[in-house]
Amino acid sequence: MLAGCPHTLATVGDPPEPAFEVVGDALAGTPPDAVLWQGFVHDWTHNHRWKRLGNLITPCDDPAERCHQFQHGAASGTSGDRALWTTQATGLWRDDPLPIATTVTSFPLQIPDGVIVGWSELRPVELPLSTLSPGVAEALTRGPEPVGFLQGFDLVHVEGAPLKPITFLLDVVDTAIVGDRIRWTIRSRVAMGCATGECRGDGDVPAFSAYRLSVALGVATPDASVVGEDRYIKRTWDTKDRTQPELPALPLDGFATDHTLVFQALGITLSAGEDAASKSPEQHMVGWRSMLYDDPAGVWIDFRQWRPGMRDIQPTAFDDPGEVLMTVRAASLQFDGAARHAIRWTGGLDWIAGADASTGVVVSRLDAEGWPLVEAAAP
Repeated sequence: MLAGCPHTLATVGDPPEPAFEVVGDALAGTPPDAVLWQGFVHDWTHNHRWKRLGNLITPCDDPAERCHQFQHGAASGTSGDRALWTTQATGLWRDDPLPIATTVTSFPLQIPDGVIVGWSELRPVELPLSTLSPGVAEALTRGPEPVGFLQGFDLVHVEGAPLKPITFLLDVVDTAIVGDRIRWTIRSRVAMGCATGECRGDGDVPAFSAYRLSVALGVATPDASVVGEDRYIKRTWDTKDRTQPELPALPLDGFATDHTLVFQALGITLSAGEDAASKSPEQHMVGWRSMLYDDPAGVWIDFRQWRPGMRDIQPTAFDDPGEVLMTVRAASLQFDGAARHAIRWTGGLDWIAGADASTGVVVSRLDAEGWPLVEAAAP
């Protein structure tokens, strides 16, 4: 189990129902005006290819409503399994409109031949200011330089064989407000492959594998902000050492204690281990954690191909030596006069083997109906 993750990995009984908690002081009154995504934890009981993986936060349809949707997607390549997740976020409250806006963009990915193929794109995204409430639009345009950030992602298999990840990177590289529009540029890099028999079916390599990638983006013109540097964290594993010590949270220097951290870049790059029989870099995944914390600023990040005890649940689970290089770049945002509280969303789903990836999703609304939230201890 990933450190700091309240996940009890078992497939008996029903999966835990989705639930929200507020971390810190219990709150009365109304739901937050804005919610900033600060990452997630995803756990399977044993390792899989990627048929679906996603975690994101979006506003509800009515911009005047204090409502946000939290979404987690999970689907495995072959066998059924239980997925557990935690979403980390910060809610913001202020009497005056907060200069924050979000959008979601989606685009198809096609990976030919079912083998190792990289895909990279600089993708411009636009949002008309006219789609925002007048107060938010005005607050954004009178603020300082805009800061772009991630509000999550969702990668969904569409056709062909589900593949194993090699590289998955999302990076907000440019954000501006030009005339009557907000403009982002995101750099997306995806490489996946599957040279093993599980993807070959009757022995033929599939003609292609198709996915759809959705990326949730945010922009803010805060009263103060700091953009950090890229951080790289490496983990290795082999087939001899099954202990895999848990990676500790890492401090992030240069951020003020009254700021809220957001992701500008997030990704993983996998490669084969020195003792691997196959030098193909793609790997199965049993768990991924990428979470930001405030006060003090830090990141808790980890990626697991293997977990001790995994074969007690699935005797045929793959164990390939390898390593992962994890990428993080954070920015911090500060809004004068705003109250803020950390929010967690946790839950689970049972994935049925062979089901369509579109069914592997859970969505919960954070709105007035479920307010106030249960108070939880700080991580």
